[in-house]
Formats: sequence, C-alpha cells, structure tokens
Amino acid sequence: MVRHVRRTPFERQHEHLAVAAIVGFVREQVFPDIDFGVTFLPGEKGGESSFAGGDSIAIPAGSKFPAEAFEFIKWATSKDIVLKTQGEGAVPGARDSVWADPAGSAAFPADWVTAVAASSNGRGYDRPLVTAVTEARDIIGGAVTVSIEGGDFETAANDANAQFQALLAHVREGDVVTGTVSRVEARNVILDLGKTEASLPQQEQVPTERYEPGTRLKCYVVEVRKTNRGPMVVLSRTHPGLLKRLLELEIPEISEGVVEIRGIAREAGARSKVAVLARDPNVDPVGACVGPRGARIQAVVSELAGEKIDVIPWSEDYSTFIANALSPAKVVEVRPDFISKVAMVIVPDYQLSLAIGREGQNARLAAKITGWKIDIKSEAQVGLGGIPRFEIDF
Repeated sequence: MVRHVRRTPFERQHEHLAVAAIVGFVREQVFPDIDFGVTFLPGEKGGESSFAGGDSIAIPAGSKFPAEAFEFIKWATSKDIVLKTQGEGAVPGARDSVWADPAGSAAFPADWVTAVAASSNGRGYDRPLVTAVTEARDIIGGAVTVSIEGGDFETAANDANAQFQALLAHVREGDVVTGTVSRVEARNVILDLGKTEASLPQQEQVPTERYEPGTRLKCYVVEVRKTNRGPMVVLSRTHPGLLKRLLELEIPEISEGVVEIRGIAREAGARSKVAVLARDPNVDPVGACVGPRGARIQAVVSELAGEKIDVIPWSEDYSTFIANALSPAKVVEVRPDFISKVAMVIVPDYQLSLAIGREGQNARLAAKITGWKIDIKSEAQVGLGGIPRFEIDF
C-alpha cells in the first residue's frame, strides 16, 4: 500500500525548521569536524516527501509471561518514566502531555518541539510500507557503504533497488516461494509470484519434472538481480537449500531449533541424504523428521515430485557418520585413514550392491555428505585381499 503526504504549509515550514535545528545540533554537539548535510526525500511526483517510522515495544506471540510483559510496557510508557527519559534528552517519547510539559521538551531544539506538535494528529506518507526493517536497512546500507568508499554507486544502487523491490514483494534470497508457471521463454520457466515474476533457468530445473502452465511450484530463491525490465528473481528446484527450507517448514522440531540439519547431499529429482542432530537428548532426530508413519517426510517427498530422502543421524565420530551415510546398507566396519581422508568400508557380501546403489548413487551421496572418499569392499574381498570393488570420491 502507498499513502500520499498531505501537509499543511504550517507543517512544511516547521519540518524545515526542525531539520535545520537537528542538523545544527548534531554538527555542533556530536560531529563538529565532519561536513555533512540533510535533505528531504524526493516526492513521488516532484517536490518533497516524508516517511513514517519509529520504535515499538511488543509482546511476542510465544511469550511465557505475557501478563508480566504487559505490566512492564505500561511502566515503560507511563508519563513519569517518559518524562524522566525524555527530560534527560535520551529517547523522544510519544506522549503529547510530556511534549507539552517544559520539563519534557527542554532538552530538544525548539523548532523540533514545534514540528512534533504540528504533526501530533498523524501524518501521511508516500513511501512503501516496510515491515522487514532489518533486511531493508541491510540492503540500503550496502549501497551507502559503496558510496562512502568511492565504489561504483550506480551499480550498487541498481542492485539494491532490485533487492528492495523483491523485498516489497516478500521475496528474499534464501527464501522458498510458491508460484504458478506462466510460460516458457528460451527454456527458462517463468513463474508468477503474485506481485512479481520470477525465472527458473534451465540449469536450475529438475530434468524429470514437467513445467506446464498453471502448475504451482515451490522454489528456492537463488538470486535477486537488476535487469532492463526491472528486478528479476532467479529460482531453483535443484538447490539443496530448497530441501532444507521445506524440512524447516514441515518439521516443527527443525524450525524451533530442537533438531539441527548438519548436512545435505542432493541429486535433484532422484535422491537426497539429510544428516540431522538433536540438541535435546530426549528427542530422536530421525524419528522427528520422518514423523508418524512417515507423514512428515512424505509431505516433503511429494513436494519434490517423488525424490527419495534418506534421513540419517549425524555423528562427530567419523566412522559412525560414514556408516550412517551409507544407509540403508548395513556396514560391518569402517577403517578411516585421516591422512588421506579415505575410508575403507566393509559390508556383507549381500549388501555390496545396496551400499553402492544404482549407478553408484548411494555411495556418491554418502561421500558428498561426509566429505570423505569412500572405498567399499565386501567381506569376501577383504578376506581374499582382493582389489576394491567400488571406490568413490565426493
């Protein structure tokens, strides 16, 4: 929503006075050795503009002590406390009665006090409504830093604008968004996200998936970049981050931090392995992810069009972790060489093909998630001193 400023001449005059007073105060009292100035924001259709902002005190929805928190808020915003803090020139408050009290306004420039009184009945604004304040500050701050350091400000500003426009559309890098397939352009699938469009490039598509117009998809936001036609959101269906975010959305223990994802190895559209660790010793991390009768993990599998997902327990013991990573195969012994970071894994004869997997997929994913080169041998091969049957590097 965009709201437009309707200021009276009186308000506009005192805004100028307030800005002049603030700049003068800061120059003389805070940064006397720095030459700087302040200007108004440009208006939507020329002229000047204003913005509305400020700090708030709120009670989180999950607070364990909401009644006590509310009592604190009442105390912190009471007239006596606001008068004390504002009277010391610390934090400007929102109580008209304190601003009207000479003791509450004496520490601030007179023109500032007059401007506050002139706008006490509320103000309009023509800036977009932003709730993700921290992210917005980071985006704008990056461009400002480039300007201060003498870098390519135009490029930085364009990039910041693209990211900011995506932020207004509630799209950020690292997020998962839901969109509808609109069309295909030069092998890129274009998705309608509601307030903006996004591109799913060919290299980010799963080869086994079909993207028909009207299909709804969840995708991972890889990048938000500036183009000649405005900000472009780049999506992925193959990124490991998509699986991670889907697990966070589906499994409360992960989103709450009780279960931690320690690693993901993915061959999109075919199979993935996810290593998890419980921070609470009373929680089974694998069971929490799988859910009753596999319901939780099946919801993620369905979202990924049938991609198989192996959830394995992470361990700080290398041998244990490597054995877990080769699940569902049973492992007899793991012999790690810490110098070469090669692990010889011995499996029962009848488990050899399962440990390797179809076209080496199981062993390949195990090597990727552990970071070890894995040399798989059957018990018979070890007993005969034979040549390794299968060896794979991540």
